[in-house]
Formats: sequence, C-alpha cells, structure tokens
Amino acid sequence: MTKFRQLKSGTIVKVKLEHDLGYVYGKIINVVELLKEKRNVEELVYFYNYVANIPHTDDLIEIQTRDLLVGPLFVLDLKPVVKNNTWEKVGFIEPTKEELTIPDFKETQPIMAFDEDEATGWNYIRNLDVNSRVRSTWEKVRHLNLFKYSSHDLIVRRLTMEHLRQTGKQIEDYYELREWKELSVYKNAKYTTIYSSVPKEIRGRAID
Repeated sequence: MTKFRQLKSGTIVKVKLEHDLGYVYGKIINVVELLKEKRNVEELVYFYNYVANIPHTDDLIEIQTRDLLVGPLFVLDLKPVVKNNTWEKVGFIEPTKEELTIPDFKETQPIMAFDEDEATGWNYIRNLDVNSRVRSTWEKVRHLNLFKYSSHDLIVRRLTMEHLRQTGKQIEDYYELREWKELSVYKNAKYTTIYSSVPKEIRGRAID
C-alpha cells in the first residue's frame, strides 16, 4: 500500500456544507513543518468566508480576497477525508505570514467540560504547548477558537452553522439541537466571536 504523503501547507480543499448550502474552501497549514516536531494532529485548516453554489467552479482568486469564516480548526481525520476525496483538493494558495504563525487557543476549566456552559475557568494554549497552559479569563480569550480536535463531520456542521449565523439565518430553523453532536457545536459557535469582527491585532492571540 502506498503511504499517503503529508499535506503541504497551502493546499486548498473544497468542503460541502450541510443542507445543500454550497461549498466552502479551506487552506491546510502543516503544523509539523512549522514546529519541526510531531503532534497528535499535524494540520490546521483555515476556512474562507466564501461559499460557492456551483460545485465545479473553484475561484481561487476570489477566495484569496475573503476573510476567514472561522478561526483555524483541527480536523481529526483530515488525511483520510482528503485521501478518499470526501474533501477534494482543488489547488494551492501560498500561505500568508499570519497563517504560518501558530495561533493561541482557548481551553475550558475543567478540561473535560461538555461544553462552554460548564466552564468554571479559562486557559489559553500558545504554540500548542499543552504543558504550559496560561490561566486567563473569558474576556481575554473569548475571541479564540477552542482547543479541540473534531472529526470532519462536526467541522462541517460548525462551518454550516457559522455560515447560517453570518448570513442572518436562524440556526434553529435547520437543526433540532437535541443531540449533543448538534448542541455542542451550536454552543461552540454561539460562544465564539465572529472572526471578521475581531480586531486584527488580537486575531489568534489571547489578550495578555
């Protein structure tokens, strides 16, 4: 069996949203290349706030002019879904300086809190160093993404809910929000500041 190669930073993948709402595009950043060491998950994905409704039209020039839909996300099963073409590779865009900088992530206390409603305190993690967590407050980390590895189906749900939220639609009209796979993703979206509204100087950075 041929070993699947590492995904190169700058690789663009196309992802179908739920409820036939179109396709979004993500840029893969290889964390191992940046940190020069192995991690549990080797890539981050930056998803653009650009939705295509025509499946075979991939406008990589337009994509580059758009802000991000959400902050960078860890996709637990990224390599398999790219390998089997569930998420299709459609091109390459050179990573920006900002994308080649590892962002901070927020983390709940206790760490195993089911969702952010249950958090009694907050940390942030810098350079993915979980052994050097920094105690913080909600106000200083609320704009960061949660330090969480999610399977591709939950990532798609997160992107779909974020698209609905930012286009003025009610998430509740599309999801029953009863099962944890819907409710936990919904709460994560609800409690995360819309990326484009975050001042550029603190994007991906906790407020020290």
